[in-house]
Amino acid sequence: MSSINNSDEYLDSKCSWLGSRYHPKMMNWNKNTDCRKWDGVTCNHYTGDIIGIDLSCGMIRGTIHPNTTLFHLPRLQTLNLASNDFTASQIPHEFGRSSNSLTHLNLSECWFSGEVSEEILFLPKLISLDLSWNDGLQIQTNVFKNLLQNFTHLRELSMVGVDIGWVLPTYLNISSSLQSLDLSSTGLQGKLPDNIFNLQYLEKLHLSGNIEITGPLPKVNTRYNIPLKSLELSIANLSGEIPDSIGHLKSLNYLDLSSCSLVGSLPKSLVNLMHLTTLDLSFNKLNGTLPSLLFTLPLLENVILYDNMFSGGGSNPLSFIQLANLTYLDLSNNNFTGFWDLNTLLSGLPSLQHLSLSYSGLIVTNNNSFSHVNPVLRYLYLASCNLTVFPESLRAMKNLQRLDLSYNNIKGRIPDWAQEIGGNQLLFLDLSNNFITGLPHFQWDGLNFLFLESNQIQGPFPPSICNMRNLEVLDISNNSFSGVIPQCLGNISFPLKNLNVKSNQIQGPFPLSICNMSLLSSLDLSNNSFDGVLPECLGEISAPL
Repeated sequence: MSSINNSDEYLDSKCSWLGSRYHPKMMNWNKNTDCRKWDGVTCNHYTGDIIGIDLSCGMIRGTIHPNTTLFHLPRLQTLNLASNDFTASQIPHEFGRSSNSLTHLNLSECWFSGEVSEEILFLPKLISLDLSWNDGLQIQTNVFKNLLQNFTHLRELSMVGVDIGWVLPTYLNISSSLQSLDLSSTGLQGKLPDNIFNLQYLEKLHLSGNIEITGPLPKVNTRYNIPLKSLELSIANLSGEIPDSIGHLKSLNYLDLSSCSLVGSLPKSLVNLMHLTTLDLSFNKLNGTLPSLLFTLPLLENVILYDNMFSGGGSNPLSFIQLANLTYLDLSNNNFTGFWDLNTLLSGLPSLQHLSLSYSGLIVTNNNSFSHVNPVLRYLYLASCNLTVFPESLRAMKNLQRLDLSYNNIKGRIPDWAQEIGGNQLLFLDLSNNFITGLPHFQWDGLNFLFLESNQIQGPFPPSICNMRNLEVLDISNNSFSGVIPQCLGNISFPLKNLNVKSNQIQGPFPLSICNMSLLSSLDLSNNSFDGVLPECLGEISAPL
């Protein structure tokens, strides 16, 4: 192509509007080549006009100059400058006076601040506008209202973190074409409008992180066929119960009402949400039993109900096994009763990756069968579940990354095969507050956190701990460890930040290797029988000795 409209003048100014540093994509921008071959640039195949620019996730720093030719590309339709650093500058007014053809504008995570100019309303063909994650960015109420009401083509609007501070009206007047609205963490205030769920084309509504949203969750008008697929209202100050009419949102696949101060029991109408994949009702004041029909939802993958007041038997493992696609189950911090067999649950849910029953009230049993395992399980939290033995089913869990068996009744010595748990994947292990008397030889080279406090472990400080070169936190306090702290502990000096050995029977001199722990910020050696002179380096650590 011998002539390319707009591309030459844009190339001449590419450094002027980006300052001294510009996006690596522009390295191959050359006047002598077809602009259709330039990285990040899309040109019209026939006219050569630049119609799209994508410089997202680059290294752009500085400010956008008002006279840049970026604002003089009359055929430009899409502009993506997301995830760059414009040094807390204001979004230039010229964006609103640029191409009348602009349909997609993404300025998210650009470090813009100040007020969004009303000139943004001069882009009548906008289909998608994303101003999210710009700390310090504000938009006046009148500009925001006009944006919602008058952009007849607008389908996607995201302003996460933008300071709107808007008092919600009783009736929300929104452009009928809007399909996705994300106003999370924008300072919205007041009660949710009565018609919030009745918008004709809205498929995504995210209003999370607005703590000053108050009042009850509005009822759904059952006379309309509502296309809403994703509803997120977490971290709001709602009141009352979940309305039974929520079951009319039959297209819903994602529902997050966590941290909303909701009360009452779960509506039975949830069974109508046949497309639901994620249900997050955590950190509320919900009570009662779980509806048995909940376990008939065929696509459910994530059930997150922790920190409520649910009671009863939590149904039973066999009920949850009906959820063939379940990957995430968290029932922790509730008031359930009854017995759950761990192996029955794990063998029946082969896709489960996260299981948390800590402080749920359930008593977890296991038949100590080595064959019943879940090879994909990554996170297992069973604190305060009245376990009495170390579950042998853990042995074959080669992908386990986090294991919490604290506050149980596990007695005796941890079996030698425990070192096989997680292979090299295990990062977090909490066995604290049990009745453990002995430990295996540790081979968890990748372990970051090890909690063994408040057991009955006897014998010398296990030297195999010295092989854990990634250890950041080690707590063996309130046991009966004896002997000396080995000098080899200094071998893990680089990452170790927290070391607690208080209330044991450790004696001898303070190991000088502690001075090698350059990142150590918390050290507790109290209630032991150390002797000798304290290393001078300990004076730099504010911790009990």
